[in-house]
Amino acid sequence: MSSIRNLIAAATVIISTALAPAAQAWNCPPGWLPVVDIDPRATGGRYGEAYIDNANMDFVAPGIVAISVFVLHQRGYVIDGLPTKKSNFRVEIDCRRSDLRIVSLNLLSDRQFISTRFQGRDLRWSTILPDTNGDVIARYACWYGR
Repeated sequence: MSSIRNLIAAATVIISTALAPAAQAWNCPPGWLPVVDIDPRATGGRYGEAYIDNANMDFVAPGIVAISVFVLHQRGYVIDGLPTKKSNFRVEIDCRRSDLRIVSLNLLSDRQFISTRFQGRDLRWSTILPDTNGDVIARYACWYGR
C-alpha cells in the first residue's frame, strides 16, 4: 500500500514540475493552470491569456463539475461603463453527456457564452468578448484537459 502512495506522490511531483514552466511562461496566478488557445486563427492571434483555477474545480453533484475561469486581456474593453482587462466566469458542466451540457453559468464580467463541445477527454469552449463599441474583438477557444 505504501508503494502505491509513493508512486502517486512521485507522479504528482512529476506533473507539478512539468506544469511549472508553462505556468511561469503564462505568468499564471498561484494555483492556476494555463489554458491553451486551440485556434488562434479565430482571433487572428492571441488577444489575451486565460487560466483555469485548478484548485477551484468542484464536483457539485454526481457527474456535475464546476470550473472557474479567468481571462487576462491584452486589449481592454468596457463592461457596464467601466474599463476592464480581465474577465471571470464560473460554469457548471454535466460530464455525463457527450456534449458536456452547461448546467449553469455565472458570468462575472463576460456578456456572451457561445458554445461547448466535447472532444476526447478535453473540455473546449469559446467566448466572445465585446469592445467599447460592442463589436467582437476576441473569440477564445480554450481547453481544460481532464
